[in-house]
Amino acid sequence: IRKGEGPGELNRCYEFAVWPDGRLAVPRHQGSVAIFDLDGTFLHSLIIGESDPVPLGRVNAVFRFADAIVVRGTRYNEEKGAQENVLGIYSPAGVQRRELFAKPRPQLDPYQPTIRVRELDHFFEGTRFVLGDNGLVYVAPDRDRFHVKIFDLHGSPAGTVSLD
Repeated sequence: IRKGEGPGELNRCYEFAVWPDGRLAVPRHQGSVAIFDLDGTFLHSLIIGESDPVPLGRVNAVFRFADAIVVRGTRYNEEKGAQENVLGIYSPAGVQRRELFAKPRPQLDPYQPTIRVRELDHFFEGTRFVLGDNGLVYVAPDRDRFHVKIFDLHGSPAGTVSLD
């Protein structure tokens, strides 16, 4: 893959996924995903959530199963005046089907002499998730216990698993 900032180019890659159809999906800035074939040939860009009331500013993770894409990203919500972390399910065209989790990100003041971070305030319930080979999304939304929420590819609850 060519190095750069243009279409079909990458400067850095923090996350990627190989989709079931053999294409490589690389999250990019501005809510987009660059799609390549496995020899590195750029195929197209997919904009995720462009028509959402509050569009994604960055896609952090993107996984596909059949006719659904599970996306973790961030957006700036002007109404709330805050960055938000989001986990949602989208169509193959990038249209949101259902938002599973959203949480404002605490803002840090870089001008403070000492920055204290309360880890619990920064924990996002949609961070720990996996898209199963059965087409179900498993999310571990609780920080301090074994509890998994299960969703189908339309975002409807499909069960839970909890242990003491």
